[in-house]
Amino acid sequence: MVRAVWLIKMTCAYYSAISEAKIKKRQAPDPNVEWTQISTRYLREQLAKISDFYHLASGAGPVPVPPDVEQALRQWGYNAKLVFHMLQEGMLEKHEYLTWILDVLEKIRPMDDDLLKLLLPLMLQYSDEFVQSAYLSRRLAYFCARRLALLLSDSPALLAAHSPHLMIGPNTSSLGAPSPAPPGPGVSPVQLAFSDFLSCAQHGPLVYGLSCMLQTVTLCCPSALVWNYSSSDSRSASPGSPLDLLPVAPSSLPMPGGNTPFNQQVRARIYEAEQQIKQRGRAVEVRWSFDKCQESTAGVTISRVLHTLEVLDRHCFDRTDSSNSMETLYHKIFWAHQNKDNHEVAPNDEAVVTLLCEWAVSCRRSGKHRAMAVARLLAKRQAELEVERCGESEALDEKESISSASLAGSSLPVFQNVLLRFLDTQAPSLSDPSSECEKVEFVNLVLLFCEFIRLDVFSHDAYMCTLISRGDLAVAASTRPRSPSGEHADEYYPKDHDLKMEEDVGDRREVIEERKTERVDFPVEL
Repeated sequence: MVRAVWLIKMTCAYYSAISEAKIKKRQAPDPNVEWTQISTRYLREQLAKISDFYHLASGAGPVPVPPDVEQALRQWGYNAKLVFHMLQEGMLEKHEYLTWILDVLEKIRPMDDDLLKLLLPLMLQYSDEFVQSAYLSRRLAYFCARRLALLLSDSPALLAAHSPHLMIGPNTSSLGAPSPAPPGPGVSPVQLAFSDFLSCAQHGPLVYGLSCMLQTVTLCCPSALVWNYSSSDSRSASPGSPLDLLPVAPSSLPMPGGNTPFNQQVRARIYEAEQQIKQRGRAVEVRWSFDKCQESTAGVTISRVLHTLEVLDRHCFDRTDSSNSMETLYHKIFWAHQNKDNHEVAPNDEAVVTLLCEWAVSCRRSGKHRAMAVARLLAKRQAELEVERCGESEALDEKESISSASLAGSSLPVFQNVLLRFLDTQAPSLSDPSSECEKVEFVNLVLLFCEFIRLDVFSHDAYMCTLISRGDLAVAASTRPRSPSGEHADEYYPKDHDLKMEEDVGDRREVIEERKTERVDFPVEL
């Protein structure tokens, strides 16, 4: 495999050098996309040959394998290993290849068990890659649940055992706890059906493989199994939950190795994930708040914060077009909630700004692009608020002059106090050196405020003045709390706090300017 990958790289480098010599101004295409398309096309051709043989042999009994099918099987195995090695080297588009695997799995007919046995190892080989995407995990979970439900539906005794309380719908009761004890005299028909399948050489690997994939998704990507509602304007064809298709919970699915202590621990972890999935499904059903709460001021703020979080998670940051850009993202977050008097930071805006900071810092999301995206969003919002403020200042200037204090205060960034509150009350700190999550969040925090300072959304000078005025940088600062807690934040931030801090910064700047004018410049003597 190493030699094969080396040959591919050298061939690509050779043809790239030739094309650059012929056309210097032409931008070299990305070979990863082309290699992915070539690999999937060749694998599809080999799979078609194998599938045709399985269809012919299914109704004719035992049939010897023709030489061309044996060659196709060998080519399939070799190229599957080659593609895996190329993915490890970063030479293929991972998302496109995983999507191709899902497309092939979903097109398998219900009776093509032999073809499914051929593709199951490929699916399990990339299980750790599938669970990195909630979208792909949800599609894969639907496929596994449908195939398992189809297998179990062949058992006549299972029809009476189909109990809805075991499924993960929002309107269902609690899941049954996993039973680690060995099957006794009161074995359910579902367990009997599983026992029959596991004793079969044809269906045993299918049940184990599909169950393993579902349990992996439950543990590593529970978001893919959360119950979801379908709206009229939604194009998603997968409402509900994939677990609604199963007569049993994932923690009750069979596992290789029997009832070992390790399997009991894994089942307990799966059961905990099931409870979390069901709780989140109920929260989705009630839209995270009750109707009376949504009508209140707090409910409006909660709805806007949840809307902003959904917009951020749905936005695709790896491409830009007319319907997916920073401009459209800004309009979805801020433009739909603007008020006529938008020259000040409204409570809704403050909650959204805090959420943006938490989203950019949290270790529950990934990507360094979050800091730059949030900084650009707040810079654009600040520019609009400052334009509105300047318009009012011009109207005021026609009637009376503006004092120097107001001019000095107007130069303070609009979201300075909101960001200062976030640093004091909600920003992560390095309290546990052994915590990787805290380290990641602290690095994200530094990156976020570096972007804020670079785009003039946050003033580092004003921040230092605030720390000095509060005495946080004094020698005895270690004996006092670093920052106000969430309970007593109002004591540190009274209603006139913003005005006092702006006047303090303005007075300090006036003193600095006076000292600069009084300074005498002496000539330099050589």
